Amino acid sequence: MKKLVLLYLSILSIVIIGCKTDNILGLSKNYEGTWVCTEGDILGKTVTINSDGSLKYDNITIPAALITKHSDSHYSASTTVAGKTFTVDLVFTSDTTANVQADGKSGVFTKQ
Repeated sequence: MKKLVLLYLSILSIVIIGCKTDNILGLSKNYEGTWVCTEGDILGKTVTINSDGSLKYDNITIPAALITKHSDSHYSASTTVAGKTFTVDLVFTSDTTANVQADGKSGVFTKQ
């Protein structure tokens, strides 16, 4: 019985070590970093995806808890700042490009 328990624990530790950790809430760590709009209505704007899954667009930070995951590559969020509702929708088309719509304006963002 003792050998069986040790075998189980060793297999469990291999599985745990082999698992990739990711944010439970917010954006995937795969997209962490600074993204800059390279074409579209919001040319030059930046989105920063933080390690905790939150995002920052201009001066607006949206906590991970307010971000909705629609799929592994599609996220959206909405928050109220100074009485005005701000919405953002992100669709990652690759590890380095994303289509972003923020407050009705859109653009293609490239990871820096």
